[in-house]
Amino acid sequence: STYNTGWMIGDIRGAFLSDTDDTDLVAADEKVVNGTFDTDTNAWTPNNLGLLSVDDQRLKVETGNSGSWNYGYQQVPVVPGQAYRFRASSVEGTATKHRIVLGTGVTNGDIVMAGGPVGTAGDKSVDVVFTATTTSVYVALQNTDGVLGSYTFFDGISLVPAAADRSVNNNGLIVNGTIIRSPVATGAELVGYSGFGPNSNWLEQPYNPGLDFGTGDFSVIIWLDRMEAWRSVISRGFFGAVSFIIEGNGAENTMRISMGNTPRVRYMPWFSGVWRQLALIRRNGVAALYLDGVQTDSWSAPESLSVPDAPLCIGKNTIFESGFYSGKLALLRISAIAPTLDQIRKTYEDERKLLMPGAQCTLYGTSDAVTALAHDPKTNLLHVGTSQGRSVFDGFQRVANTETPVGTAISAVNGLIVEE
Repeated sequence: STYNTGWMIGDIRGAFLSDTDDTDLVAADEKVVNGTFDTDTNAWTPNNLGLLSVDDQRLKVETGNSGSWNYGYQQVPVVPGQAYRFRASSVEGTATKHRIVLGTGVTNGDIVMAGGPVGTAGDKSVDVVFTATTTSVYVALQNTDGVLGSYTFFDGISLVPAAADRSVNNNGLIVNGTIIRSPVATGAELVGYSGFGPNSNWLEQPYNPGLDFGTGDFSVIIWLDRMEAWRSVISRGFFGAVSFIIEGNGAENTMRISMGNTPRVRYMPWFSGVWRQLALIRRNGVAALYLDGVQTDSWSAPESLSVPDAPLCIGKNTIFESGFYSGKLALLRISAIAPTLDQIRKTYEDERKLLMPGAQCTLYGTSDAVTALAHDPKTNLLHVGTSQGRSVFDGFQRVANTETPVGTAISAVNGLIVEE
């Protein structure tokens, strides 16, 4: 009900930039109140006789009840379906057991439980991206070791918006600065991501070993609305240790593709103000570049793409602090498989309709719980029922809907629909 990824092909490693929410992503939009503990414990609630105080801009959680966990917690409002980045750290004091907990309940830790169910010793650092499923989450900073007066320090508590990974990996992107989200076309549900640079606004995924493809097959598919000189669309690696970089070249109608440490200038028509699909793939050591499902170039590319500790950056070059992308991006997919020509053509033909004026691409309403499905073999339409109505899809595009709840079944034949 809140996003549409387009096709995810094969061994998917990430599906990004696929939301319908046009709210800008702002790294400074902090959801935790008083997470830096500048002067007091304001907004943090003690529990189980946990004694809270501030010590050198850190929250000091002291054991006041030796028989159970002692902690300070805060309920934080979030938006279901939105991704967030959570950060926190601890410094061990005299307590031998403590933990950092993030969950949909005060103590359940179903999102993060650094220290485990029984708590562990040692300093801790948490930096994760998750997608909210509820309207609030709880941050609990917990301490216990059965000794009255023992304590642990916590600081740097932060929860800010992120860009979601809608694949099974759920490994989202960190927001740097402000990223603008706006409809890809007038009246369309899908949003494009823009506003990259100068030197501040981009999306980043810290090192993800799932993107170390070695000498194996891989693919990157993305929609973009312009290509210009020295504007980086996506990049991963460091100076002298490049995984892959896609950017416009200085010479018109060419792109600079780096796969490994050898940059190659390949033919690619430049364009501006129109959405087009770009696909970079490698199969059996041979790379190919596609525009709107049509191959424009191919070359030998046998180098390893595994770069330990390499970040992934969207809209920015990971090596140089210049070349920020100047247009809009949408529907980024990265996979450890090279799609066939037919698959590439199909992704283009099916997805291009999502970037047209008025295109609707999600389930009608706010419910993701599908109660019934039916495919009409005559009209080739898919009917999807939820508690808020029946959505009718032609491919990825929702072309009609009802508002009558669907309970258990739908039958669709030759345009005749029966539901209950």
